[in-house]
Amino acid sequence: MNIHGGVRIIVEWANHLSRRGHAVTLQIIRPAGYRWENWIDIDSTVRIQVGQAINLNGYDIAVATFPAAALAMDADSSFCKKFFFLQMAEHLFDPNPAWHNLCFQSYKVSFPIIGISKWVEEEVRKHRGDGTMYYVGNGVSDDFKPGQKDEGLTVLVEGWGGYNDAKDVDLLAPRVAEVLHKEYGANIIAFSQFPLAFHKKAKQYEYILSKYHEAPSREALVRLYQRPTFMLKASKYDARSCAPVEAMKCGTVTVRAVERGDDDLIDGYNCVKVGYDFADFAHRARYMCDMFGKLPQLEQFGLEYAARELSWETRMNEIENILLNG
Repeated sequence: MNIHGGVRIIVEWANHLSRRGHAVTLQIIRPAGYRWENWIDIDSTVRIQVGQAINLNGYDIAVATFPAAALAMDADSSFCKKFFFLQMAEHLFDPNPAWHNLCFQSYKVSFPIIGISKWVEEEVRKHRGDGTMYYVGNGVSDDFKPGQKDEGLTVLVEGWGGYNDAKDVDLLAPRVAEVLHKEYGANIIAFSQFPLAFHKKAKQYEYILSKYHEAPSREALVRLYQRPTFMLKASKYDARSCAPVEAMKCGTVTVRAVERGDDDLIDGYNCVKVGYDFADFAHRARYMCDMFGKLPQLEQFGLEYAARELSWETRMNEIENILLNG
């Protein structure tokens, strides 16, 4: 397992709930290879429990965060209020029929599902019917804030290629970055949770990178978001990606290619958003290079949206209410 946005959101939940006076335990089912030392700070008040077995005795509330855990909790007879925190239509990550079946069964659990995306709820309801579901957004840490931008045209690429079927499987972001590098002389920087060598399909585009950052620390990540003229982010599907809203809170506009997802991104208001299509993605990215005068307005609207909608305090009020009263 590697640290990704979904894990970071789970830890944010745990930290904020603990700060509100709740006794919180994070159970790590598959600890091998976890790399959270730089990416995520887990509050010392959050208890860490490692192991495959799920034992709900002694807990008032349990929240599953992936399909197998949701099914295990559904089979558990402990007296405990249960929820399934579903951050994506999980079956889209892998075409394996066995994985699809596991996911589809988990969507039918007897307890409520908490989701973060309207289109994911639509997908899940194909299997769940009218079972209880709640919709919440994510917050963004106040660590993310505006800073000094690079001089000249700098483009940040978040995610350097796709690592599962829902991500940038056609390498739209590296391909568009190459266009901007060749046509505008853009300085291209990029980051991902993986080493550069992991992205073998994208190797032919490495020559355009002035710098690649692997799993940057929180401090390094904030600086990366502050620096660019704009950011490129491409996924075939996403529920609610962390990177565009973190960049938004740092005053950086995202040019986003996604078939479905990212409820916080509003094209022409706080981002530039197109479908998962190379020609459209490249066209809108070129537009951003040509129209620097447009950026301050998009940046300002993004900062206003972030201040209004992306507060963890607001989100946790909603989440705490669901967990206690749902």
